[in-house]
Amino acid sequence: MAGSFMKQEIDSQPGALRRTAEAAAAFLDRNQLRLPEGGRLILAGCGDMDFSARAVAGLMRHLGSNPGTVAPVHALSSMEMRWESSRLTEHDLVIAASFSGRTPRTMEAARLAHGAGARVVAVTGNGDSDFAKEADAVLCLPTGSNDRLDEHAYAGYHYNVPQTVTYLAALFAELLLVAEALEPGGALRESFSKIPDLTESIIEQQQRAVTEWISAAVSGREAVTILGSGPWRPAAMYGAAKFLEMSIPSRHQCLEEFNHLELFLTGGESLVIFLCPDDASASRAAELVGPYGDLGCCRLVVGQKMPVDDSTARDIGFLEAKGRTEAELFVSSVVTFQLLAESIGPALGRDIDRWVGGVRTELIETLSQVTIRGSRIREKGS
Repeated sequence: MAGSFMKQEIDSQPGALRRTAEAAAAFLDRNQLRLPEGGRLILAGCGDMDFSARAVAGLMRHLGSNPGTVAPVHALSSMEMRWESSRLTEHDLVIAASFSGRTPRTMEAARLAHGAGARVVAVTGNGDSDFAKEADAVLCLPTGSNDRLDEHAYAGYHYNVPQTVTYLAALFAELLLVAEALEPGGALRESFSKIPDLTESIIEQQQRAVTEWISAAVSGREAVTILGSGPWRPAAMYGAAKFLEMSIPSRHQCLEEFNHLELFLTGGESLVIFLCPDDASASRAAELVGPYGDLGCCRLVVGQKMPVDDSTARDIGFLEAKGRTEAELFVSSVVTFQLLAESIGPALGRDIDRWVGGVRTELIETLSQVTIRGSRIREKGS
């Protein structure tokens, strides 16, 4: 595969998702995950794994075998388990994710949940890790060999640049696990089966559209804001993180709260992305895209349709979110943000084959990774 390290990661995702589906099926053949009556299902993680937990909780909360009921699915950042563990019982199921298997707070979350009597499932790329030993059962994500994990100081990364493929693999695995826990042997899990093929088609279709839009749109922009509400908010969080990893100032915000709070910081230097794959968010986006155009913002809509009519859509970019279900639309939005970040980075002068686009590389390698999990990335010479 040609292109940047990140583009190689993006292109590898369909294959990784197919392998993840096989691994999840084998895992579920060995492990019964039915959520006990009265129990809660809690997803936990840090960084990208936190975003995936929040996404799955949002997407799955209203799905299940009993129409009209709300499934007891919740998401926590790993450190929140310090406060939540005292409320756990043997009826609860905790799915904790750490691709590296070395994330201290997620290891702690699994240990606390297990100590409280909850059943703990670990989702990781390193089945031999200390994190995996904290769990009752382990689903190992097949996105790379353990040899590759051990080769790089920032475990889980094939290169010393932001990881991409592991996010969707974790998200997909958690969707499959939660579906089985809520509806054992039901159609819910089967409904996700098209996601790997959908991801492949999205990558192929969106790459050209993204490239064409960027060439005329992002010159002179210095900051990115992604607006997403309801079930789409975690996708906005993930998208903003991808830009931050390239040293592009970015933030995520609810469609409504952005108007209340961050309008004061927004102007002609800003790229504002409206994530609105459904009517509920598109109706609010329709009220906002015009005023932000008056401020000189570069505007991009990611959704199923342009939220304004042709007469007012001038200078507004549009990238279609593909899919029929909420889960498919979420994955489509995530892949679109990956392609945007991979293309906008170079357009703004970032070297995306280096940490934070080559800006403050020394700092990220010698400070941030040390504080996260004690990595000594410089000493490895990688």
